[in-house]
Amino acid sequence: MKTKSTVLELDLHGVLHSKVEDRLYDFFFWQNNDEGVIITGNSTDMKNIVTQWLDYNGFDYYINPSNMGRINVVMSNL
Repeated sequence: MKTKSTVLELDLHGVLHSKVEDRLYDFFFWQNNDEGVIITGNSTDMKNIVTQWLDYNGFDYYINPSNMGRINVVMSNL
């Protein structure tokens, strides 16, 4: 029987820009997630904060052009 894996989501709607890095740190390091979906909405500033944090911390990710308000963080091949 095939089971469907659950993709964890971090929804940043309504989160102050100054608190985004804390939320990311909690989601990936304290909760020990190595992949998931980050929902940023359409805010360019929010997307920049998130992608800069992901780059700095060595996470791989992609943004699907059909839904620019979601950043998909994937497990690194390293």
